[in-house]
Amino acid sequence: MKPQQSRLALALFCALAITSSVFAKDSNDKYLRRQNNGEENNDIFATRLLQGKGGKGSKSSESSGKGGKGSKGSKSSKSSKSSKSSKSLKSSKSPKSSKSPKSSKSPKSSKSPKSSKSPKSSKSPKSSKSPKSSKSSKSSKSSKSSKSSKSSKSSKSSKSSKSSKSPVIVTPSPIGTPSSPNAAPSSNTATPTKSPTIPVVPVDPCSESSIREVLLTLTEEDVLDDDKSAQHKAANWLITVDAEKVCADNARQLKQRYALAALYYGTDGDKWNFCSAGDASPCDGGDKVPFLSAGSECNWYGIECDINDIGKVVEFKLKPLNGQDIGLKGEISPEVFLIPNIKEVVFEFEDSDKNKRGKLEGPIPDTIGQAEKFQVIDLQNQKVSGDIPDSFYDLSTLREVDLDGTALTGTISEKVILLTSLIFWSANNMAKFDTQNLQENFGELPRLKVFSMANSKLIGSVPSSFSKLEKMTQFDVSDNQLSGNIDFVEGFDIISSLDLGNNQFSGSIPDQLWINENLNGLFLQGNQLTGGFTEAIISSMVLPSLVTLNLSNNKFSGTIPASLAAKVPNLKSLFLDGNDFTGSIPQELCDIPGIEPIKVDNNISCPVNCCQ
Repeated sequence: MKPQQSRLALALFCALAITSSVFAKDSNDKYLRRQNNGEENNDIFATRLLQGKGGKGSKSSESSGKGGKGSKGSKSSKSSKSSKSSKSLKSSKSPKSSKSPKSSKSPKSSKSPKSSKSPKSSKSPKSSKSPKSSKSSKSSKSSKSSKSSKSSKSSKSSKSSKSSKSPVIVTPSPIGTPSSPNAAPSSNTATPTKSPTIPVVPVDPCSESSIREVLLTLTEEDVLDDDKSAQHKAANWLITVDAEKVCADNARQLKQRYALAALYYGTDGDKWNFCSAGDASPCDGGDKVPFLSAGSECNWYGIECDINDIGKVVEFKLKPLNGQDIGLKGEISPEVFLIPNIKEVVFEFEDSDKNKRGKLEGPIPDTIGQAEKFQVIDLQNQKVSGDIPDSFYDLSTLREVDLDGTALTGTISEKVILLTSLIFWSANNMAKFDTQNLQENFGELPRLKVFSMANSKLIGSVPSSFSKLEKMTQFDVSDNQLSGNIDFVEGFDIISSLDLGNNQFSGSIPDQLWINENLNGLFLQGNQLTGGFTEAIISSMVLPSLVTLNLSNNKFSGTIPASLAAKVPNLKSLFLDGNDFTGSIPQELCDIPGIEPIKVDNNISCPVNCCQ
């Protein structure tokens, strides 16, 4: 091979390698974009650009051979390019990429070569300033004067290329990696496919999984899955037994029906004294049916629903019936307080034996704080134990609390001040309460009307803040160890019943206490109070409603004036014993209609049948 021919071959080879690398990179970019769009990869742009016929590349070669007898030189240039191109393509093609463009079904690659827009690298060499392009032009001129065997072979190769109707597809090299004539053939060409469309299957609201999902908003999963728990039994009844067949798309009814069933199983409902599942209907002598009956839960015994919103449970009162307790035994299920609209829960125990207690045990569930509309709780004489939960004080809507005779422990939190709607508080006979001072923040509850904590281990004095309770009608802190004066009663303008008996109060009775048209019962026995029925007190006294006056076992002194009778026309019970009174009981007191025998000491003389 002559030096000129060697240079020509080398120039053509370098130009082809660079062009192939650029085209491969561009093709690879398009391939990645198509893959993201879910299209099929079948890039043929580089192949069409490198074809021997048609396109701008052919015109460019002809224009480089301008000058009269340059047609052969042009053919020689074409032959040489075609030959080298053919060898290079064969070395880089893969079996899959050798398909004809006609067989390709890619929307973009099916365009004809003339209409196909080439990548940036497909510009005509005429417009390119690449040095390799000028070398190619020189090689075209030199091919006029030389007819070597190489040129002859190249010409044959060119004809062969022209006669082929199926151009070879270039398999793009990886981005940034130039293609080489000596590179090993690619083993595979990845063909991206579209992700299959997964059909949306409608969720059945009556399926077990759907119902379970709602129940898990009320109950922890481990509890729901415990086959010994009341919650598991309630869920099983709801899904497999309940004739009502409430589904997840009726979440309100599903939740309240489940919560009531959980309470039933949690308090040994099958052994209730009346209104157990399966008992005859009605079970209360009225219109109520047993628990777990078919139909609305609003018809179950003890359940009351909103009259303005049918089906919305608002009250749950399992009270004694005709003097017989229902027989609750077990613990209060936390779900009761998660019934969406629950306002009242009453588990009162009643028995002829006043010392007897019910069998409802365990703590007050912490979930009570989540009952946003909760107003009344009555656990009277049940064995509910533990401290009052902190969440209890979050109930800003709470109006009535009755904890009488329970086994609750601890103390009352200062957070009681948060119970801004409270009007009734009763926690009598709290034998297991810690000894404590009377919580002064009760005095900051302006709506409070009834306060009763008799026999509940209270010590210290009654806070002065209690004098601000102007709406107080009943106040009972009897049978504690409270001391100090009783001046706090001066704010009780409309009090009807005041019981301070059996404490250690001292001092005199405030004058204002003798001026109260509503006062029905005044119980001051068992203290260290002083004073008496002075003329000044009698003259200002206004007690038209007073029925009971108990002044026993104090330090009162003086005589009992006859004028007292006119001031207490409705008096029925009068206790004066255990004091330092002198003289006799006036006949006017004995003549009050319906008055019982007056209790006095032996040193007091009394008309016949008037005293005891």
